[in-house]
Amino acid sequence: MNAISIGGMFRTGVTIVILILLPLLYIVKLKLETSYERETSYISTHDDLVPRLLHTDMNIQTFAQESHCRPIAEKIVFLKTHKTASSTVQNVLLRWGRKNKKTFALPKSGKSIFKYWKSFKASDVHGYCESCPKPDIIAHHLRYSPEVEKLFVGDSVYHLSIIRNPTSMFESLFNYMKGAAPQFKMAGTLDKFLDNPHKFMKHSKSMTDFFSKNHLTYEFGFDPMQDDPKIIAENLKIIGQKWDLIMITEYMAESLAVLKHDLCLTIEDVVCFITNARPKKSHLSTKTQEKLLEWNKSDARLYDHFNKTLWKRISHIGEEKIATDVQKMRNLIDQLTKKCVLGYLPNKELQPDFRTYQPPGMIVKGIQLTEEGFKDPLCYQMAMSELPWTRELMKAQGIPTNKLDKY
Repeated sequence: MNAISIGGMFRTGVTIVILILLPLLYIVKLKLETSYERETSYISTHDDLVPRLLHTDMNIQTFAQESHCRPIAEKIVFLKTHKTASSTVQNVLLRWGRKNKKTFALPKSGKSIFKYWKSFKASDVHGYCESCPKPDIIAHHLRYSPEVEKLFVGDSVYHLSIIRNPTSMFESLFNYMKGAAPQFKMAGTLDKFLDNPHKFMKHSKSMTDFFSKNHLTYEFGFDPMQDDPKIIAENLKIIGQKWDLIMITEYMAESLAVLKHDLCLTIEDVVCFITNARPKKSHLSTKTQEKLLEWNKSDARLYDHFNKTLWKRISHIGEEKIATDVQKMRNLIDQLTKKCVLGYLPNKELQPDFRTYQPPGMIVKGIQLTEEGFKDPLCYQMAMSELPWTRELMKAQGIPTNKLDKY
């Protein structure tokens, strides 16, 4: 056999070996990719890993957020309501907006609230003009009106709010505002007020008058004195058509999970501490509760309607998916609380960044961080109250802060 024949046989043999090995190599490649995908999936769905990643250079969002998720809107209108734990939701939005370099609609007055005792006007916003760039988020107290939509034009706007069971809410509101609202102060007790509310409402003042009856209805832009069932039903229809999500205080975790789903947020984005904490004890009799609900008939209907709506949304998204996110959220909150929260202290014992608004005659508590909590950026931002947050946003947007309230 000559050299040429041997060389030909060698080349033929090599070709055969290559043809055999190529499919095997392709199979190995697929298995390696599958293994990597499984490992990546494990990391992205186990949020017990998140605390260990919080302060690394890695992008947490790539682990906690589904890659195929697309937010249903780019801008956010948040109607911050009174006595509903709305400060907790506001904190989530301020943190997320600041992290993503969003611009905020802030009060022209230089305060940390809009004039919520009046219907909102676009001109109430600092720097507003028709041709000026529009903000991404509005998240401070206001009374909703169509003027809000002058700031948020187009389809990519997410309307968000939060409401609470009117029985516990109105009791809390009465006690919270008793030192500032003359109609409550003169009544002295909730029972006495509910026995003859019109008598005491004669003494109310413009800034606190709307707290007297159906204040949630008022904040959504409707007449709080209206008790006609047909008109209330029409108001609910209008709200349902405009608002993408109305959260329920009693189901805060589930509500935040829906918000996370809608806007493609991460678990880290929606975790929160309880702020503006007060003792919660109710001593209302059945008779008092009945009078309260009859007096706040519109708010009661509002709550019942959107409580059902929330659970329809949860069912549509998937109860198991929401339950999984809720558990992840609770796990991370538990870890951060143990790591960062020393306790809850009265305003006067806290550093300025953690003090919250305290009406006359009330003792309101804020979060006291541990030494480790002070060093943790996420914990620090979660514990910050509205005033320091507003100051930080104003500074970032070049707005003077000299008129901000001081606690």
